[in-house]
Amino acid sequence: MNNGQNENAIFQSNIYSGLGDIYHSLKMEAASDVAYREAINLDSTNVSAMNNLAYYLALRNQDLDDAAHFAETANKLRPNDATLEDTYAWVLFQQGKYADALLWIEKAIKNSKSPSTVLLEHYGDILIKNKKITEAMKQWKSALAMGGSTETNMEKLREKINKKSYVE
Repeated sequence: MNNGQNENAIFQSNIYSGLGDIYHSLKMEAASDVAYREAINLDSTNVSAMNNLAYYLALRNQDLDDAAHFAETANKLRPNDATLEDTYAWVLFQQGKYADALLWIEKAIKNSKSPSTVLLEHYGDILIKNKKITEAMKQWKSALAMGGSTETNMEKLREKINKKSYVE
């Protein structure tokens, strides 16, 4: 940051956004949140910082009103982006707004060229909360067939399928 202090706000925003990513990967959540918020303060159109902050807050079930604001703004700035739509759907899910979450996850599925394991799992989670058990099972089974980044994730998917219900 010392070398970027004379740069424009967008450049500085990108540096803070990158710091947010690094802090997140190091499990330094508070520092990550501060860095993303600073990135957004410096550049109110930094969609990447907004999306990442919104998603990580939603994963931790924290500051969901802020997360919703950032996710919604990111989607307005870059419409029809499956990643951003998935984030907004997940924030709405965490807020218990399951019908709204379903609308957004379906947009994400529609706009995704090749849905990821996480996207399919989120879709299943949202479907199950909307009492669409058959459809949820289909999405979870598709996600399981794709494989995941960790065995823990796959075990969780198997548990959802076996219980036919959402598992934290």
